[in-house]
Formats: sequence, C-alpha cells, structure tokens
Amino acid sequence: MHKFLLTTLLSSLSTCAFALFPIQTDWQANHLQGKVKSVISQSEDNPETVEGEVVTNDVRQFYNEQGFLIKTEEITQESEYSYKTTANYRYDQNNQLEEIRYTIDKEAHGKLYHYQENSDGSGIILEITYVGKKPKKPNFQEDYIKRVYDKDGKLISEAVYYAKMIDGHAKKFHYKDDKLIKVCDFDDSGKESNCETYRYLENGDFVHNTPFNEGRADFTYDKNHNELKRQIFDQHGKLEETLTTRHKFDQYGNVIESIMYDEKGRWLDKTTKKYEYYQ
Repeated sequence: MHKFLLTTLLSSLSTCAFALFPIQTDWQANHLQGKVKSVISQSEDNPETVEGEVVTNDVRQFYNEQGFLIKTEEITQESEYSYKTTANYRYDQNNQLEEIRYTIDKEAHGKLYHYQENSDGSGIILEITYVGKKPKKPNFQEDYIKRVYDKDGKLISEAVYYAKMIDGHAKKFHYKDDKLIKVCDFDDSGKESNCETYRYLENGDFVHNTPFNEGRADFTYDKNHNELKRQIFDQHGKLEETLTTRHKFDQYGNVIESIMYDEKGRWLDKTTKKYEYYQ
C-alpha cells in the first residue's frame, strides 16, 4: 500500500478556505451540504492489511453560522505514540482569515494572512508562519507564501519565497470553462513541469492525474470531491494497483462512512463521520 497516497485524504480534513475574491466559505471549500456546525471524523487502518504501523486519526471540526472554520482538533495515534494538534481560526469583519493559531502538544506556532485586492476584484494573499508568540509587526516581505487569484476567486499561481527569492515551490493553475484542468510547477523562466491534470466526466465525476516518484496515479472523485477510485501506475504506464472507496451518506448528502478496498475486496482504510447542524 502506498502510504503517502493515503495521507492525502487525511491532510484534506484540516484544510481551511481562504476568504477569496469573492469570499468562499469553508462549507463550500469542503463540499459540505447544509449548515454544518461540527464534524467528527474517525479514521483507522486495517491491521491485517496495512504495511507498517497502524494509524488511527480523530479529527473534530467546528464551524460558525456563516460557514467558516473556527476550530479544528486532530489526534493521531501511531503505535504507542499519540499527537494532538489544535487549530484556532480568527477572521476580520469581512470574514477574511487573519490568523490560524496551532498548538501541537505544548508547542505553538501560527500563520498570518495579508490581503491585497485590486479594483477589478482580483487579488493576492500573503501567508507567513511564526513560532511561539505572534509577532507585533508581521513582516510579509521576507519569508512568505504568495497566492494570486483572478477576479472570480480562482487561484492562478502560488509560490514560496525565502529572503524575497522563490524557493523552488511555485505552481501555476490553468482553467477551462471555469474548471481547473492543470496544475504545474514552474521555474524562474516560466517553464512548466510536473503537471497534474483534471479531466471531467459527463456524469459529474472527475479524474485527477498526478505524478509521484517515478510513476503516476489517477484519482476519480464524484462531484462533491469524494474519492471513488485510485489507480497507481509504474513509470512505464503499467497499472500496479486499483483501490476503490464506497460511501454512505446522511439525509443532507454528507458522507458518514467511507471504506477503501483493494482488488481482493479487503478493506484497507475506514473513515466514519458524525455531523451536527445549525437549525
């Protein structure tokens, strides 16, 4: 089992929508149906099929009535070790994310955000990371992440800067008919490489193709970004493994159970979710 591919699902649980131009709620970013107040998610590996240590993951997300994350708690258990991460989110009067404050066990760090909006509605979000106490005068000109958005709120580029220089992590996002079709790394000359592609099917599903190591993987999702199938190919394009995921939904259309299976029908990973809704 390719462990790094499994972590892509876990990491997506703790994502937060930036207040874009126009503003997008975290309900929208996380493809939630209805006015969700909280989500409790529990994930576990099958000890009979997992390669390496068995990992369990418990994530609790809390939303305000406007649909924005206000707190996330995540507990990961691996062997005899347990890690807890708490994130608190702070917004300005326009519901733009200003700060995420993380506590990992007893250590703390955070992220701060600065917005630059243009007259046509496009804009830039700058992100910096700090350790320990929040700086009194944040410096958004040295080490930062720069995300550029068009007037419709679509992310068109992202780059990491250290000492005002791009540090190699730079991506461009391409769209067609308002749908994301390609994400590529780019260098100082603008040359693109390591592209990920998105292909949309007539039934509303879409396929995300991404390179990794010397191979690639195809992820098939439904219209609400729930993973349906994962195909892993070697460097020659030979199919090595196919994994499928089956879901159960509540009355609002939100996933309450997801189980991933291998080609032999053995379950590999199970996630259950419980929701609380605003009335």
